[in-house]
Amino acid sequence: MLAALYPTVYSPNKGVGDVRNWDRAGNLANLRAGIAAVRAGTGICKIDCYGDSATFAALSAGVNTRSQGYPARLAANLVRRGLFAANQDDFGGLGASATLADYTAAEARGAFGPGWAVTGQGSLGGKFPNASISATGAQTWTPTEPFNEIEIEYFRNSANGKINVDIGGAVLATVNCAGSAAIQRAIVSTGGATATGLVNLKNDGTVGTIFPFYVRTRNTALKAVEVSNFGWSASKSGDWASTALSPYDPQSRIAFRAPHCGILCLAINDANAGTSLATFIANTQALITKIKATGDCILVTPMQSNPATFASLVQQQTYVDALYALADSNNVPLFDLTKHWGTYAQLVTQDGNAAGIYGDDRHPGINGSNIWGDWIASYIARL
Repeated sequence: MLAALYPTVYSPNKGVGDVRNWDRAGNLANLRAGIAAVRAGTGICKIDCYGDSATFAALSAGVNTRSQGYPARLAANLVRRGLFAANQDDFGGLGASATLADYTAAEARGAFGPGWAVTGQGSLGGKFPNASISATGAQTWTPTEPFNEIEIEYFRNSANGKINVDIGGAVLATVNCAGSAAIQRAIVSTGGATATGLVNLKNDGTVGTIFPFYVRTRNTALKAVEVSNFGWSASKSGDWASTALSPYDPQSRIAFRAPHCGILCLAINDANAGTSLATFIANTQALITKIKATGDCILVTPMQSNPATFASLVQQQTYVDALYALADSNNVPLFDLTKHWGTYAQLVTQDGNAAGIYGDDRHPGINGSNIWGDWIASYIARL
């Protein structure tokens, strides 16, 4: 059924130098161990997707659709390729959404009631929500699969409040977010049997503001590859490398999450904004180092932007070349989107975007995101 809904369309360029350093000299030992645990039914495997708007969502008819972005399609195509129970039942951040309505327009599974607001500072996945002590509504997440466990990452600080976690009104737990400044994780059980329905996070109204960063549901009986989307629209490498907001800056959150593998796709916003190449390299190196400290790293080059309205192709390629050098010096795999499916000129100027790879002049459409996700899934499924 997935194959029918999301047909895979490969360009003639597929297989011609589009993947570099794959599974070389043990550079995927952590990911391989995670996949082995899933197959053996002994553990989960966490794959985090870090990047800009191309990671956050697919673009269709001018509308961002997070549930069709490449991380979701990576998860779905892992299922199609036989890796059991891969899923993407996660809230990973607001991206660059200026309002909560902006986010929910891109992600129909999420909703926010009265009293919730956008925290303007950037963390892993961009901005994040908060609810003041007077908030009367809930942050609601609608999982696509039955679950018996809810994982919440949140910001703890001395004046922060308490989160009531409920399903359909029945409070399962109250998470105290007060204490020394740190990122924390709460695991809330539904009580044994798997459940369906809305997961609600509410401020209990007794102390202060709450700041949930991440929500994930799972069925603990099904050991899964858990793909999480931390796309941050409009972000550049400097946004991700900055540690100014410690302890909840992106690098600190990556270390806290410690995924088996982090897939990093940045560069196009740096190229289009004219970030100095030395700065981009230093920022990206910092992120690679942080990801590799606890897991494996995979780099993905950005798809080409229309050079008529953005950086020249020569400028864009300069940053891609830097990613190649970083991949080699750090012994990490690299996936080259342009070599895989073709240039902007080939796909759009010549072919009129007949393959549906582009959603506009710089973002993937639904078919492009599916090709991207299936391409990476085809390699991971071989481990």
